[in-house]
Amino acid sequence: MSNNIQAKENKMGVMPVNKLLLSMSLPMILSMLVQALYNIVDSIFVAQVSENALTAVSLAFPIQSFMIAVSTGTGVGINALLSRSLGEKNFETANKTAENGILLAIISAALFAVFGSLFAGAFFSAQTQNEEIAGYGTQYLIICCSCSFGIFLQITLERLLQSTGKTIYNMITQGVGAIINIILDPIMIFGLFGFPRMEVAGAALATVTGQVIAAGLGIYFNLKKNHEIKLTWKGLRPNRAIIKKIYIVGLPSIIMQSISSVMIFGMNKILLSFEETAAAVFGVAGNALAEDWKLAKDEDGVKVYLSSVQGSKYKAYRGVTDIKADVATIEALQEDVKGSCKWIHACAEMKLLKQEGADAW
Repeated sequence: MSNNIQAKENKMGVMPVNKLLLSMSLPMILSMLVQALYNIVDSIFVAQVSENALTAVSLAFPIQSFMIAVSTGTGVGINALLSRSLGEKNFETANKTAENGILLAIISAALFAVFGSLFAGAFFSAQTQNEEIAGYGTQYLIICCSCSFGIFLQITLERLLQSTGKTIYNMITQGVGAIINIILDPIMIFGLFGFPRMEVAGAALATVTGQVIAAGLGIYFNLKKNHEIKLTWKGLRPNRAIIKKIYIVGLPSIIMQSISSVMIFGMNKILLSFEETAAAVFGVAGNALAEDWKLAKDEDGVKVYLSSVQGSKYKAYRGVTDIKADVATIEALQEDVKGSCKWIHACAEMKLLKQEGADAW
């Protein structure tokens, strides 16, 4: 009798803790790594179109980051309420939570679609006066926002699976979406196999196509594999009490994650006042995984940080200091190759090997 009851119980209630952590965490870790490929892959291919194209994609990132903040923050609230309801055996509340979560995803996507259609051009005009960058960016953002139902439904449906312990399906949905994006990016950007050359718009279309297909898989897995919750069309009605409980937990997460969007927008504004290239580089660097920098030296107003380099016995270094001098003096300091060892940490010797124009080794 006890065996039959255990077979019907969700694994999160009966599985040993160590085994449960491994079975749930590993698929989530892998899926998050795969998810990180989206913007990196877009940047790799878009950079081959032009520098302005790469800058446009970088300037669009704050809005994409904000969409992720809203969807994942709402997902945190859905996850918390749904898991608690299932633990209490309150299946009616669990079903209403799942259905209202999907409804919130649809409403959020509709709001971003309106924003993209009406304000994408103004968003880029506020950042740059370069018409080519603004044109590329407007195309990219309109497509991403108009089809944002893909990313909102994908993340929401993944949270439903995560709440019931079925994280392996999260890995499948995100993995398939990312692979489709990687395949379609060069085809749509450069016009391969009979497709028209779409450049930046092609990168956006490849991204949303992957997200929509991932959302479709999420719907399938929730209907066919996620037996702890029951989704119906009739249930897609707003329940004020459920929505309030979702955002009590989810709103702080949305706010915290949205701070990065504001920071990136502000940094882009600052960097564009110097050079469009700076914003492009910042956008690419923001998509990379940063290494840990550790303070190695703090003397005479100079702070030196070191970071491990994968596959190398040497370390990368970063020096930070304030120099009160004119531009010519600073340029002379940088060009003094032999003298640079005086201020580079653990430097034994420095000499110029080769110089071609502005490039030096």
